[in-house]
Amino acid sequence: MKYKSFLLILSLISITVNGQSRGEKAAVGAGAALAIGAAAFQIHQLIEMWELTATEYVLDTRPNAAEFTLKLNKPFANSTKWSDVSNVSILSFNIGYSKYDKAENADREVLLMFLDPGYMTEYGIDLTLVSWRYLPKDEWNKLLKVYVSNAVGFNVIEGERAYIYEELKPTSTKTFEMEQTIISNEGDTLNYGKTTRYVPLDKMQIGTKALYYGNPGEYGNRVDIAPLQKLGGDSYIRSPFNEKLDVIYNERSMGLYLKDSKRLIQLNKVS
Repeated sequence: MKYKSFLLILSLISITVNGQSRGEKAAVGAGAALAIGAAAFQIHQLIEMWELTATEYVLDTRPNAAEFTLKLNKPFANSTKWSDVSNVSILSFNIGYSKYDKAENADREVLLMFLDPGYMTEYGIDLTLVSWRYLPKDEWNKLLKVYVSNAVGFNVIEGERAYIYEELKPTSTKTFEMEQTIISNEGDTLNYGKTTRYVPLDKMQIGTKALYYGNPGEYGNRVDIAPLQKLGGDSYIRSPFNEKLDVIYNERSMGLYLKDSKRLIQLNKVS
């Protein structure tokens, strides 16, 4: 499915809220959060604050949008409280410019929310430590595809689909349309076969050991899509994305290296 881009240009638009120096604000915010606030927040409270702040930003920066939907892409698995997500430094939101969440002909974007240390205080989000960038939806999917290729070792995404791969055991007699081979961190050769099964890209989740779909609980219906490569803490996989961004994979986390500010930020961290 192809979505019309809401933007006329594909380059990133970055708008940073000005205020006190980031160093001063980070110190004050971090102290306040440590003393009282952020540690007490539950994940549902954090999600509400993140989504409210993003909604206010869209209302301010997209004044001609008469209707839209906004949904947080949760970059965490099995998180329940602030300490589980305190190291997240970037969030992403899917925006559809229609009041119907599944409208197929709606213009779509992804909004990135960059979070500096100390942004969460006992009073909520300190906007002077938050900056934003819009991405066309197709540009976000391209970025996700690069990350997944780094994380898994081969590409599982085709268009709007994430195809499920099965590990091929030495005794397996199954045949597949496509097979992929990777070398593990321990030096083992691992083979995987592409099945005909797939999940919608926007339903794919990043777990602790694999890309998956569904509920990971004891009685859930989780389906693994493909395993994540195991890397040591000092190992990085880097892929250029465009003139502004490089995509980084390290310790099962997704990072973006912002070339203009020479800053590495973490999109998700799983444990």
